[in-house]
Amino acid sequence: MASSSEMPIFTRTFDFLTWLLPVSNHFPRAHRFTFTNRLLGAAFV
Repeated sequence: MASSSEMPIFTRTFDFLTWLLPVSNHFPRAHRFTFTNRLLGAAFV
């Protein structure tokens, strides 16, 4: 089993997603649903 120091991609992906979710709530209301939906969909894929 690999240690966390050998696989930083998982840590960095988690950090990116925990940053992205709250930030996406501050987008303008007119674009929040469509843009956020596509952005988060791409991020989680």
